[in-house]
Amino acid sequence: MLFNNKTVKKILDKIDIISLIREETNQSFMKIEGEIFSECPFCHSKEAMIIRDNVYYCCTCGRGGNAIDFVMRKKNMTFVQAVSYLAKKTNVFIEIPPFAKKEVSKKNERLYEINRLAAMYYFEQLKSPNGKDGMEYFNNRKVSPAIRSTFGLGYAGEFSDNLYQYLKKEGYADNELLESGLIAKTKKEHSQMKFYDKFWNRVMFPIINPDNKVIGFGGRNLGAEKPKYLNTQETPIFNKGQNLYGFNIAKNSKLPYYICCEGYMDVMTMHQFGFDCAVASLGTALTRNQIQMLSTKKEIFLAYDSDDAGIRATKRAILLSREIGLNVKIIHIKGAKDPDEFLKSFGAKAFSDLIKNAENDKHFLIRNSKINDKFDFNTAVDELLSI
Repeated sequence: MLFNNKTVKKILDKIDIISLIREETNQSFMKIEGEIFSECPFCHSKEAMIIRDNVYYCCTCGRGGNAIDFVMRKKNMTFVQAVSYLAKKTNVFIEIPPFAKKEVSKKNERLYEINRLAAMYYFEQLKSPNGKDGMEYFNNRKVSPAIRSTFGLGYAGEFSDNLYQYLKKEGYADNELLESGLIAKTKKEHSQMKFYDKFWNRVMFPIINPDNKVIGFGGRNLGAEKPKYLNTQETPIFNKGQNLYGFNIAKNSKLPYYICCEGYMDVMTMHQFGFDCAVASLGTALTRNQIQMLSTKKEIFLAYDSDDAGIRATKRAILLSREIGLNVKIIHIKGAKDPDEFLKSFGAKAFSDLIKNAENDKHFLIRNSKINDKFDFNTAVDELLSI
């Protein structure tokens, strides 16, 4: 065994499973007759998941267990990966034998190389005649050639196994390609296995870590395929809660702050207009790990949507940032739905003015406290006192 029972127990003792589930799913919880309930993140039955003694259980689908079980199921991780993931969250040191470290390192380097080759393949496809639909999309969105090159934008073709065939010719085994998250498998008639690309007929956004290694992709459809945006699944080298889109570039910005927004296009457009400090979380609210990444600068500006989800995400980012002493201000996008649209309509000077007039985090929290929504007075007072 890589971990002894004492280490595992220490990790589980330090984890609050409600906080973990809330962070990973952005779900809310309710208390009914002394019991804590929530929607099940696996079968999505309302109020079916019960939390008791730091263990979860769904009364509908029967899934349940401790924090390690939850992470293994939610993030499609092995036991070793889940324990390592939670050890980082809880700052519990785990001793991994040298032979295991060497094996993991070798395996991860193979996955980095698969992703690098895939990024090059998509990049070349965008420039080829096959990529005309992808190029048309980026031209319509007014993405400059320089930004396309800087962010390594690409195109996944219309045929569903082109990348698979390319990577097989490069000498990679099926099990490696499946683990990369770029390839999936199904069964044909007569039980023959078929492998196919996870991404096709999509413009591609490589996700690059601070060491400038490609670790995953986001793909936006160009047809009727669902979902509109598809991201790489969790893999041994990719965890969406521990990475930020654009951070590999933004960390070198001379601007004294970071700007956090919601989408790939927002980030690229901000960089195109001179705000090369812009980053985006990968489909989730900012996590502690992501905010820790941003702590190299003392100030963060949030440019999220003003809907309920955006308000919740902003509140969470403010409270987590305060834990490590970061100053947070909120940019209110006026006259446009997002930073991408605003900059293309009004320009960099107008966006600079939005930054200058950004709202103080305390004012934002008070303005969006539950007292404004006519909630119970005592609940609103408690929230204001926490501020």
